[in-house]
Amino acid sequence: MRLLRRDALSVLLSGLALDPRRRPAHAADLPPTYSLKGLPGIKDIVSKEAPSAELGVIGRGKNGDLTGRLNFCDKPGCISSFADPNDDYFVPPWTYDADYSEAATSAFESPLKKQLRAEREERCRAVAEGVEGAALAEGDNCAATAAGGAGPKSRDKAFAELKKAVTEYPGATIIKASVEDRYLYAEVEDGLTGIKDDVEFLFSLNNPIVGYRSAPRVGGDAKRQKVRIRDLRKTLQESGWKSVGRAVNVE
Repeated sequence: MRLLRRDALSVLLSGLALDPRRRPAHAADLPPTYSLKGLPGIKDIVSKEAPSAELGVIGRGKNGDLTGRLNFCDKPGCISSFADPNDDYFVPPWTYDADYSEAATSAFESPLKKQLRAEREERCRAVAEGVEGAALAEGDNCAATAAGGAGPKSRDKAFAELKKAVTEYPGATIIKASVEDRYLYAEVEDGLTGIKDDVEFLFSLNNPIVGYRSAPRVGGDAKRQKVRIRDLRKTLQESGWKSVGRAVNVE
């Protein structure tokens, strides 16, 4: 009886081996499968289309009466005019007032600087209007105003100039542009890699200063950010824009 069962089992197994349609699939016969799970850097690649959660303006005060600021940088490749001036992430802000002093090194002015600037502007206006006894102090640079020029550029006009420059920049798409919020945000797609960067600009409430922050969604290419910022500033240069403080170093 045992021999009969053994013979029957042998016949069954040999039949399966001879008929490929009835043979159980072996792992070597199955088509290969691939998984990206656990691959280093895959999380960043998959999420490269997602904007950073660190975008937007903070610190505007309870009533929104403060200039506010953009976020600090906390990863390689990011640059910001709101970073500490001694930090590698720091880049100087811009001004859209060609007469603005380059002595400042951040997007904020001390109370003393605000007072001195206000006094200078008042002297410029007085001289331009021919007020009796009005005179410029040593170091005042307001020739355009004193000669009867149009005076300082408005923030709304400067905002329109920046918006136009960003709109025309290759690969840039403006996501938000609000004159009331003094804020412009655009994503810029690199033409070579397709990787997108987030670029933000914030206009000061009381000064002709524009701060900005530019950061890659993937990788740590700071040079790409600096080149873009430099090119935008050069585009605006004919309209009187300039860097405040030390120049951006593009290595």
